[in-house]
Parts: sequence; C-alpha cells; structure tokens
Amino acid sequence: MVVCSVPPEHVPRHSKAAKAQLHVKQMVYERIEMLRLKRLDVLRAKLQEAAIVVLQRNWRRHVDAQNAIDERKEKGDADKRTTTMLVALLEGASALRHFIHPWWRHLPPQVQAILKELKGPLQRSIALLPVTGKLGSEELGRRGLNVASMEHLQGVQASKDPDLASHLLLQVSRHLLSHVPAELFPETIKWACYAIGHQAIKLHQTDGYYPQEIIPVGKDMPPHPHDKLHCLFKEMDIYKTRTDSMMTFPEESMPMLTLTGMPSHHRHVFLTAEVLVTMRQALDSPAISTDDHLKFQGLDASAGAQLMEVLGAEIEHRLPLDWPNQHGTVAALAQQLGSHVMEVKKEPLSENKEEKKTYAKGEEKPNSLSIFNRAAVMRVIQQVGYLMRDQYKIMDSVLGLQDEESTKKGEGVRQGRFVLMTDRLFDMADRAPHDHCSFVLAVVLFHMIIRALVLRLLYHRAAISLQKRYRYLKKKKKSRNAVAPAICIQRFWRGLRTGLQITRMELAVEKIQHSYRAYRWNSRNAKFLKATLHLQRVWQGALTRQWIRRLNESAIDIQRYARGLLVRVSLDRFGRELLRKSQTDLTQLMKRREELGEDEYLAQASAIAEKAKISLSKHRDRNVDLRRNGASTLKSKQARILDKRKKIKMKGSLQPVRISIFETFCAVARRTAQSQQNARFGCIHSGVLTEVRKCHRRLNRTMPNDDYAKDPKMRTAMHAAAKRGHAAMFVQRNTKNCEVTASKRCLLADDEFENWMKQQFQVA
Repeated sequence: MVVCSVPPEHVPRHSKAAKAQLHVKQMVYERIEMLRLKRLDVLRAKLQEAAIVVLQRNWRRHVDAQNAIDERKEKGDADKRTTTMLVALLEGASALRHFIHPWWRHLPPQVQAILKELKGPLQRSIALLPVTGKLGSEELGRRGLNVASMEHLQGVQASKDPDLASHLLLQVSRHLLSHVPAELFPETIKWACYAIGHQAIKLHQTDGYYPQEIIPVGKDMPPHPHDKLHCLFKEMDIYKTRTDSMMTFPEESMPMLTLTGMPSHHRHVFLTAEVLVTMRQALDSPAISTDDHLKFQGLDASAGAQLMEVLGAEIEHRLPLDWPNQHGTVAALAQQLGSHVMEVKKEPLSENKEEKKTYAKGEEKPNSLSIFNRAAVMRVIQQVGYLMRDQYKIMDSVLGLQDEESTKKGEGVRQGRFVLMTDRLFDMADRAPHDHCSFVLAVVLFHMIIRALVLRLLYHRAAISLQKRYRYLKKKKKSRNAVAPAICIQRFWRGLRTGLQITRMELAVEKIQHSYRAYRWNSRNAKFLKATLHLQRVWQGALTRQWIRRLNESAIDIQRYARGLLVRVSLDRFGRELLRKSQTDLTQLMKRREELGEDEYLAQASAIAEKAKISLSKHRDRNVDLRRNGASTLKSKQARILDKRKKIKMKGSLQPVRISIFETFCAVARRTAQSQQNARFGCIHSGVLTEVRKCHRRLNRTMPNDDYAKDPKMRTAMHAAAKRGHAAMFVQRNTKNCEVTASKRCLLADDEFENWMKQQFQVA
C-alpha cells in the first residue's frame, strides 16, 4: 500500500474534506502502483518471448550449420571412396555406341563365355520393365512435371523382386567398393548417385562438341599381335541383336566429351586405367605398374605406335604415334593424354546441326524412335543414380545383412540368377592373373546395364508410339460412322448458310444505301450549317469587338477622371506644404552626410521619405472621405431598401436584361426572342424543314406506296437463296421462344435410328 506523502501536521484534525482528499489520494496511488506492476508483467512476458525466439533461431542456425559441416565432411570422404566406381561407370557409358564394350577383349575366356550367354537375356529382362522417374521425359537441368518433391527422386521397389538394374548396379558397385565398410556403403552410394546426376547435367550443358573420328585398327599398319580390337566386333557380331542395330547415338566423340567434362582427378584415373590395362594386356605382363618404363617391358617403336592407334580408336580421337618413345611410363603417358585432351578445341553445335548424314544405297535409315541424342544419353546415365539411391532392402541383400526370417516370410529381396552369376563372375575375375580384371568386368557390366536402360527407353518410346497410333485409329473408326451424316448435314448447312449470307448482304445493301443517303444529306446540311455559323460568328464577333472598344474607351475616361481627382485631392495647399517640409528635412540631412556614416544616412533618408508618404496618404484619405460624405444624401435604412426594390422592378424596362456588361444589345434581343419560342424536343423548328415535310405529304397523296409496289417495272427479282434465307430468319424469329413439350426419351429409338442411318447413308 502506498502511503500519502502529505505530513499529518498540515491536515486539520476535524475536517471531513481533508480526510476524503487523503482517501482519494490513497486510492489513486494504489491504482498507479497496480498499473505499474501490470506493465512490468507485460514487459517481462514480451522479453521472455523475444528471448525464446532468439534462442530458438540461434539453435536452429547452429544445428543447420553443424549438419552442413557434417554433410560436407561426409561428402568429401565419400568422394574419395567413389572415384573408382564413378570412373568405371563413365568408362562404360562413354562406349555406348558399341553393342559391347571394347574392354570385352581384356576379360578371361571363361568370363567371356558366360557373358556371351548372359548378354541377351540380361538386357532383355532389364528393358522389359516399365520406365519410372524422369527417364521418360528426357529433360535435363530442370524440374519436370512428374517430379514435384524429394519423394519422386527415389525409385520405390514395392515387390520382393526389385528392378534388376538396381540390384545389378548395387552388386557391381559393392564389388568395386569392397574396401568400404558395410556401415559406410549406403552413404557412399548416396553421394555417388548425387555425383552421377550432377556429372550428367554438366556433360549435357557442355557447349560445342568433339567430332567423332572412327579409326580402323590395322588399316594403316599391322595390328598388334596381342590386341584383338581390330577383330573384336566381327567375332562378336553373332551376339548382336536386332535392337542393338537399331539404336543410334549422336555423331560426336562421347569419350572425349566425358573426359573433358569430368573432374581432373577422375580424368587422371580414367586415362591411367585406359593406358595401364591396354599395356598390360598387349604386353602380357600383369606386373606392370604406372612407374615402370615400357621399353624395359619389351615395347619398341612399332608396338608403341600400334598401341597408340588402339588407344585413339577407344577414345575416338587420333593420337600421335610416337608418344611411347617420348613418355616412357604409364603415368607420364596418361598425364600427356590428359593435357592433350584438354587442349583439343570443340566445334560449335550449330555446324553439327546443319550437317545432314548421308546414307549408302543399301544402308538402312534409322527410325526416329531409335535415335538418342546427347540429352537422352545423359538422362539414361542420370537414371543410374535414380535406380541406386535409397534402395535399403537391396543394399541389405547385397551386403549380406538380410535376415533369414524376412526372406522366408517373403519380405526380403530375392536374388535372381543374374545376380548370382554376377557374384560368380567377380570371383572368377579375382582369381585371374591380372589384378585389373575385376575393374574391367565392372566396366563391361556397367556398359551392358546402361545399354539395357537405353533399350528400356526405346521400348518406352515404341509403346508410346503404338498407343498414339491405337488412339488415332480408334478415334478414326469411331468418327467413320458420322462421316456420311456429317456430309449431309454440311450440305444442308452450306445451303442455309449461303441463303442467310445473301439475305444479310441484301439487308446490308439496303442499310448502306440508307446510310449513304443520310450521310450525303447530313454532309450537305453540315456545309450549310458551317457556312451559316461562320457568318454568324464573324458578325457577332464584329459587334462584340465594337461594343468592347466602346466599353474600354468609357472605362479609360472614368479612370482618367478618378486618377485626376486623387492627385488634386492629395496635392492641395496642405499637401504641398507637407512635401516642402519633407524636402527641407532631406536637404538638411544631405548637408550632414559627411558627418554621418553611410548606413545611418540611408536609414534617416528612408525614414524621412516614409514619413512623407504616410502623411500624404492620410491627407488624401481624409479629403476623399470629406468629398464622399458631402456627395451622399442622408437617408434612412428603410428608404434605401425601398429605392432598391423600385430599381429591381424597373429592371428590363429601359433595355433588355443582359448577362454581363460585355453582352451586346443584338445578342440580348436574339436570346430574348429564342426564349419566347417553346420547342417540343428542345430545339426550334426550321421553316425550311417544315416546307419539306409538307411537300412529302402532297407527294404521298398523289402516288401511294401500294400502287408503286404493284408496278412490274418497279419490282426487283429476288434470288432463290435469299428467299430461303428470309424463310429461315422468319422461322428463327417465330421459334425463338417455343418450348418443347415432348419428352426426350420418346423422340428416337437408338436401334431404329442406327438402322435408318445404315440404309440412308450406307455407313459400314
């Protein structure tokens, strides 16, 4: 409780008013204290809310920053682990134009024999599955209509038999990343999928293209005896399917595009693997490393030129043949290859589009469905990441973490024969003499899987084309029964439309003629009216100018007399004495000018001049008031009101009432005459028009309209179509508001109507 600050000795003891005043002050102070406490509570609540918001925002920022740091670290670690896998995938994708990968020749014979049996069934099994994700749209670098959120970026494997492509891709990736622990394998695959998608976009957005150079091995020089690239595709031609021959890829060097678009460390691994595998296989020396000199392994100048021709044929770009002599090791040769690849100039895409490929006489021209441009190829490569991402059940099966109970219940993923054969092939490759055999097998399998995905896209295009053709034929068959009735309806409608058109043209002709006559009449009247108004305007202007000149002369006389009166009133005898006095003061001030300062002199001179002006003004006003009082007559207020009423009653008796003094008497007289004539429609009837109407009435009495219409000479022939149009318009006017009383169900029977159509129109 707040205690009053008034000391008790100042309060009278027996005063009720003082006690009431003290009580009121106590109540006021208590109310103020209550408001202060409420204000503190409100401020404390706002401060707490603001502090909570700041803490939450800072905590979210901290969590987001920590997540970003963790993801960046995780991505960096995963990129180090996925280099081999990404290089193998891009190595396989760069040779998509061949029905088998050129590294097929580096595999052991027993592995090749198994792959020959698996190639056709494997690719057919992958291709026959439906297209999912963005593969069907073939749009890169932007979000498609069927991809609205993150949920559409992963393939959902609902059944226990998942997509064979997903299972095989993860199986091959696991064999390539066998050094990666099982707990790190899912996140490694996730970042690898992201890298594949971004790499595909980057390759698609490359400006320009590298022209394809087809280098026939063994044509200019004898082929190397231990390398079979020159006869590989001829020997394997019996395993080439019809769909392999149909697929057509862009006329550009895909290996060169892949090499220039990938990161530098991936390019180095790519070229090192290319050179090392080729040299090991050709020299039949599994122990060759990247730092071993090739001359010590038996590589002379001719063999080096032959192997450089092989490398140029694989990357579809001609290379110098003497590089093995200048760069003796695999590492030096791969580094020189990388520098040379980055120095090759690209050609603009416009020139590539203008060139049209010519086909030989017996060569079959590819179908538009089987042509895959760069966008389609990169979309297929991007689909690899879509098929591998977030497939946790398949990953558990690949890693061997799948429970036996879930497998028995049917909830797990079942391994097919192709997956089992893939494991067996990698076991055979691991036991091969060359330690790069597993990597070569992974490249060949990646190539087969990506070719199968391309075949899936081809089947998808063919299915869409068949569906479009089927819908077209179905629609055409459905509309075939309506052709003959439509032709009949169109014939009658064309006749009716022509009749209506001719009728409207005749009505339009009449309207145009009537409008033209009115226009010609109005044009002639406008000319007369314009000339009349011009004459009136000139005459009225002359009268007005003469009247205004007269008013100006009168105003000038009045002003001259008024100014003369003001001057005479101001410069009378007393006014002249005031001027002499002010002139005397100025003369005396000028004599003392040297004694005074410049500012003081000017101030006193201005004061004397202003005093003279004020005194003359007062003198003039006083004289004017005296003259005004003398001129006015002493009348009462009632007398002045009566005089004003008399003057108002006499308004217009001497001359017409004018709007202003500038209005001439001629204009006043004309306005007064017009106001006395009352028109029916707000205008005055012209005497000329009245005589014209009288003439029309007399003409109608002597020559009636009926006799004029019966005269055959005056008749005009009407077209038959116009008669039909007039009849149609008449029926349309009469039936506009007609209501149908019969029910729609009783009007026609469908079966009888169809039989009638067949007989009438001969519809099949």
